[in-house]
Amino acid sequence: MNILGIETTCDETGVAIVKDGKEILANIVASSVNLHKKYGGVVPEVAAREQVRVMIPVLKEAISKARIPDNKIDAVACAYGPGLIGSLLVGVETAKALALAWDKPLIPINHLLAHVYANWLSVDSSQITDGNRQQLTVNREPQFPLVALIVSGGHTDLVLMSDHGKFRFLGGTRDDAAGEVFDKVARILDLPYPGGPEIEKLAVDYKLPRPERSRYSSLSLHERVDTPELGSMYSLSRIHPQTVNPQRSASEYNFKQNKFNLPKPMVSGDNFDFSFSGIKTAVVNLSKKFSLSFQDKTEIAYKFQEAVCEVLVKKTHKAASKYKVRSIVAGGGVAANSELRSRMSDPAKNGQLSIFFPEKELSIDNGAMIAVCAYYLSKKEPPLFLKADPSLHF
Repeated sequence: MNILGIETTCDETGVAIVKDGKEILANIVASSVNLHKKYGGVVPEVAAREQVRVMIPVLKEAISKARIPDNKIDAVACAYGPGLIGSLLVGVETAKALALAWDKPLIPINHLLAHVYANWLSVDSSQITDGNRQQLTVNREPQFPLVALIVSGGHTDLVLMSDHGKFRFLGGTRDDAAGEVFDKVARILDLPYPGGPEIEKLAVDYKLPRPERSRYSSLSLHERVDTPELGSMYSLSRIHPQTVNPQRSASEYNFKQNKFNLPKPMVSGDNFDFSFSGIKTAVVNLSKKFSLSFQDKTEIAYKFQEAVCEVLVKKTHKAASKYKVRSIVAGGGVAANSELRSRMSDPAKNGQLSIFFPEKELSIDNGAMIAVCAYYLSKKEPPLFLKADPSLHF
């Protein structure tokens, strides 16, 4: 079964074709992030207008790359919420038009659940046995029941799933989402947008041995390739070593200093809710109290990332323990964070519990996650009746 998935909930325009819920035949993503950088965040009208401009070229590129004719596409799926209303309308109306023109079923998808289902596309050929990782000859997939952590710029949610399509909302953020607070703290530290990869860069620099701290490694999720027709498109993840301020003496760095301790809100609470606005406020107060040097910013970035990741990991593992699940899965843009992946997947903590993260390029918004979610849920909707729902939740 070949499903074409469309994703336009925020500033990405994604179209993918996935076969049998596993094999990605094509996955094209065009981003307008460069248009938003000067504003320090996504401007909804700018995002929607860019999506109108690139939707047809992205669609054509996906179909061409998949090398299958239109009549071999069995269904069309699209994210119909939550998200920015203008952006949602671009994807929803495109999907409706295709379903009608091709006489194919239309499958509406909750964007949040799609982030969970990105894990069914990821290949993982290992398991944890008695605390040791052993290689297998077959690929795994998440086993039910499971706890899903959805962590992105707009949402931070914990969901219990007993089977495909059967889920229960456990808790979410009461204020800022984790990805949102990454962006806000980055802005406070005078870092460019998007803030998540920039915070991670500084945190990595802080953890380096002192003689190596002038080597500043980029952990950006993607290299962006500019094309005249599609604008900024994602290619495969790469790591680019860079040099930042090499004139600084290594002796100026003090790894053990505790000048910038940050709170970890609600980390010990009895519920599964989150709150990150307090961490953001603490960073604001530090920026007002001190004249922050580059060294100071690396420490704040490290402590901030550490605090957010610890809260996310402890809450998720607590839910997994309470409900005796077999798997933990994570999804969303923040799920690409290396520190979060490392902490969540620590074998000493999870024992026999299986931990799943999507490939980093599948953590961002993309059409493949929409298509695979549609394969497993496949709740069809008459094309003429589907409406975008920007406030959709669970």
